[in-house]
Amino acid sequence: MSDPEVVHLRAYFERLLDERDRQSGSALKGLREVLEAKLKALEDRLLTMFSSAQTAIEKSEAAQRDYNARSNEFRGQLDDQAKHLMPREETVTMFKSMTEKVDQLKDQIEQKVSRSVLDAYVSSITDQITTLREFRGSYAGGKQAAGEAQNRSQWVWAFAVSVVLSMLSVVLSVIGALKGR
Repeated sequence: MSDPEVVHLRAYFERLLDERDRQSGSALKGLREVLEAKLKALEDRLLTMFSSAQTAIEKSEAAQRDYNARSNEFRGQLDDQAKHLMPREETVTMFKSMTEKVDQLKDQIEQKVSRSVLDAYVSSITDQITTLREFRGSYAGGKQAAGEAQNRSQWVWAFAVSVVLSMLSVVLSVIGALKGR
């Protein structure tokens, strides 16, 4: 090949390479702009997500503090209650001891008091109850009789007043009739 052809070829290739560089540069610039826009959108989304996550964390922490306060209060109440409770073994032992003492006292009473004495005592109490019932009945009956007598007396007085008023009205009518003639 001749030297001018080589120069043309060289210029052609240089132009071709420059054109390719320019095309790839503009494509690269477009890709860079798209990439920067996507990165900016991603950054905005991450900031929004971080803000939302921060808000959620704050709400969760506040809810946890409230729960802990209620839980601590509940634990305090349980502790107070537990301080007033008696262990089961101690309770069983105490009741067993009391039952034994009651049984001993019962045996002592049974030994000291015979059955006939108890029967006489029960009979005496029964007689006293019967007497009290009879007294109450007679007291209530007397009270009722007095009320009935008072009621009868009031009716008699009412009848007597009505008779007197009727007679007075008859006398006045007769006097009025005699004056009118």
